[in-house]
Amino acid sequence: MLLGEFIEGHQQEVTLTVPENLKYDEFVAFLKVIYSPIQEVTAETCGFLLKLADFYQVEDVVQKCDKFLANDSTVPIIEKLPLVDQFKLLETKNACLNLEELKRPDFIRDFAKKPEYSELSDGFKVILFENALNSAVHKVVSRKVCKMADFSVPTPLTDVVLIVEGKRLHYLAHHSEVFHKMLLGEFIESQQQEVTLTEPEILKYDEFETLLKVIYPPHEEVTEDNYGFLLKLADFYQVEEVVQKCDKFFKKYSKVTMIEKLYLADKYKLMETKSACLNSVELKKLHFVHDLTKKPEYKEISAELKIALLENGLNAAENKISLLEDLKNLAESEKNLAERRKNLAESEKNLVEREVASLEHEVESLVHEVASLEH
Repeated sequence: MLLGEFIEGHQQEVTLTVPENLKYDEFVAFLKVIYSPIQEVTAETCGFLLKLADFYQVEDVVQKCDKFLANDSTVPIIEKLPLVDQFKLLETKNACLNLEELKRPDFIRDFAKKPEYSELSDGFKVILFENALNSAVHKVVSRKVCKMADFSVPTPLTDVVLIVEGKRLHYLAHHSEVFHKMLLGEFIESQQQEVTLTEPEILKYDEFETLLKVIYPPHEEVTEDNYGFLLKLADFYQVEEVVQKCDKFFKKYSKVTMIEKLYLADKYKLMETKSACLNSVELKKLHFVHDLTKKPEYKEISAELKIALLENGLNAAENKISLLEDLKNLAESEKNLAERRKNLAESEKNLVEREVASLEHEVESLVHEVASLEH
């Protein structure tokens, strides 16, 4: 950025004014870290060094700061986390996530109320809560406490009380992207502890409780009785792991019509089910594909899936046309073969007749010769 200006304009000096509030002492310290092998990153310099190194894209200084923060215990964890998120400090991130503090649900909930928490990206907030959740789940499993979760009572992990049909469910909001963005922010800002859910339309307590049981250990199974509402709820609340479980179940489920299966696979982005359908024997048959296009559900599927279906149909048509052409050619070949056989038979007949006539002529000649000898 700078050297190019010096070369092109033959400048020997340039005044730096960026990044904002650039200070001489900080920039000198930045240069020392770059050029001096003995200049160390410290707790006092790490913050502005990261800012300058990121702005001027000096990756080795970013890495030095990363190594320092990963091994330093003087910088509080709540100050490290915004730096980790902003400057993508992978070594420090891994070190932080392995700390016992960040594996405690109460620490994460308390941190979520601090100003530093608001500096984090939504994605990193989810990582922090998932880290605490996974740690807690691991402890539960390791102790073999695997009975079905009871959401009617609070636990150390739950941070939200959801009210469905007048009944309370205690839940960890960060397990759902929608709860994380839509609900948890409101709780932190307004100190709400409960929220009444009315969406999606006609939300039922038993169905929502089943969704939670599929999410949490020991993980209730997806079945033919629950996959329908689980797909609807998991899609609405963006619980991707439940969508994937439904996908794995649904691709093997055979008690619905092909067009219904395609419709749901398309609506809820069930990639395994969609792939299984498109590769099925049925969808490689021309008339089967053609019949599907007459179904009401066909109008509801996406253009992308329609194209895939029609391509299957065209391939089937081309294969059938090719087969018919082959059969036609075979019939022509058989006809030609029959003609050749007929011609051959005629030729053989003519040859035999000529040979017979020749033999008859020879016999006649011999008869005359014998008769002349007798006289």
